[in-house]
Amino acid sequence: MRLFFVCLLCLATCFSAMAQENGKAIEEMILAKADKDIEKYRKSEAIIELVDKKGRPVKNAEININQITSDFLFAANVTLITGDLGGTIPIEHYRYQPRFTTKEQEDEYKRKFVDLFNCATIPLYWNSTEPEAGKPDFSAVDRVLEWCKSHNIKVKGHTLVWVHGDNVPKWFRNLSVEEQRKALEKHVRDIVSRYKGKIDMWDVVNEAAWAKTTLAGMTMTEYTSLPFLWAKESDPNALLAINEAHKITPSPEMEMFMQILKDFERDNIP
Repeated sequence: MRLFFVCLLCLATCFSAMAQENGKAIEEMILAKADKDIEKYRKSEAIIELVDKKGRPVKNAEININQITSDFLFAANVTLITGDLGGTIPIEHYRYQPRFTTKEQEDEYKRKFVDLFNCATIPLYWNSTEPEAGKPDFSAVDRVLEWCKSHNIKVKGHTLVWVHGDNVPKWFRNLSVEEQRKALEKHVRDIVSRYKGKIDMWDVVNEAAWAKTTLAGMTMTEYTSLPFLWAKESDPNALLAINEAHKITPSPEMEMFMQILKDFERDNIP
């Protein structure tokens, strides 16, 4: 018995060491890719021309430049600004609820958000914006959106399509296949149209590869591509994105996600 226990302990130690080594290798791979992506996506060449008041070039000048803004977007989920907009805590219908116990806490959070970020993700989960069919309520979304605009913070809407689990209203599950498809299209078109000119970036489809979930009667290609067409028709100037989670290393989910992107390119999905 003692020998058996020692063997198990040795095996556990070996597996733990292997897991740590594997985790370290994955971390190093991710960081190496991040370093390359920073050079590729976050930086660009610039030419600065220094002239005097009459427009004449200034020679041999020493200058100091402090960057105060960035075209690269640094964003965070903004629900804590004035409450939770759904999808993360078990409140009935995920209705708007405050998350701070004092106003001082919220004010401090707001100050830090403005200091750190120039973009905010606003959740518009269907189960919270339309818990009752035909009676959408965007009051919580509008309050957060107004706060962002008052601080010159760009916004991204998240998300138009996410049918995994309880992220759609209960009434939606009771519809027929054809009714669900029509309701989904109406949902996408209505929201994008409502916020046209106010929210110009959207996560159209969320976590399709991870959840492996579509609507009944729809292929993965239809489920992921049709909402992009509906959104683009509703706001031709909007920047549309497909959002994925959990996997940035090689995996079946990542392979599926890459296939979705290839299908988009093949079908000229905007």
